[in-house]
Amino acid sequence: MLTLVLVALLVLRCPCSTHVNVVSGSNGSGKSAVLQAMQCALGAQARKTGRGDKNGELVRTGCHEAKVQVTLWNTGDDAYQHRVYGDWLTVERIIKVNGTSKWRLLDHAGRKVSDRRKDLDGLLDHLNIDATNPLAVMTQDTSRSFLCGSVADKKKYDLFMQATMLEQMQSNLHRAQGFVDQMKTAEKDIIADHSKRKAGMDGLREKLSRLEASAGLVAQ
Repeated sequence: MLTLVLVALLVLRCPCSTHVNVVSGSNGSGKSAVLQAMQCALGAQARKTGRGDKNGELVRTGCHEAKVQVTLWNTGDDAYQHRVYGDWLTVERIIKVNGTSKWRLLDHAGRKVSDRRKDLDGLLDHLNIDATNPLAVMTQDTSRSFLCGSVADKKKYDLFMQATMLEQMQSNLHRAQGFVDQMKTAEKDIIADHSKRKAGMDGLREKLSRLEASAGLVAQ
C-alpha cells in the first residue's frame, strides 16, 4: 500500500494487491507522481525521478513539506528482520521545502524502529529494491525517447550498463583498483623506510661493537 501525504492537506492512499497492479488515468491525473513518490520513499533523489533537480522541488507549491509512506509485505523466507518489523513494514520519508529530508522505518504497528539512512539501505539491499534502476522504473522522458526511436546506440548501451548494474560494478572495480594502487604505493614507501631504518640499525650495531671492543681493551 502506498500512502502519499502532502503537508496533511491532501492524502492519497493506493492499496495494492500482492500481484500485478495497474494505475490508469488521463494525462495529468498523477500516475507518474504516484510512481515517483514511491521512488522517493525508497531512497531515490529528485534528479533520478525526472521531476526536478532538488528534493525541495517535489513539495507541492504553497506547502512546507511532503510526506510519503510505502508499506511493504514482510513475509516469507526473504522477510527482513521479521521479529522486529512483523508481517509488514513501512518506509516513510518527509521532504522539506528547503530540500532537507529524513526517513523513518516503522513496524507493523506503526512504531518507529529506525531513522537512520544506513538501515534503509540495508532494507533495500536485503529486499533487492533499486528505485533508480531505469528498467525497474522508466521515466516518461526515457520511455518517449525509446518509443520514438530517437535513442542513440550509446544511450542504449549506457541504459543497459546502468540497468544491469554493470556500470556500478565497473565503478566499484575502478575504486577498488585505486585503493590497491594506493596500498602498493604505501607498501613501497614502507619498504623504503624499513630499509633505511634497518641500515641505521646496522650502523648502530657496528658502533656498539666498536665501543664494546674499545671498552674491553681499556679494561685490560
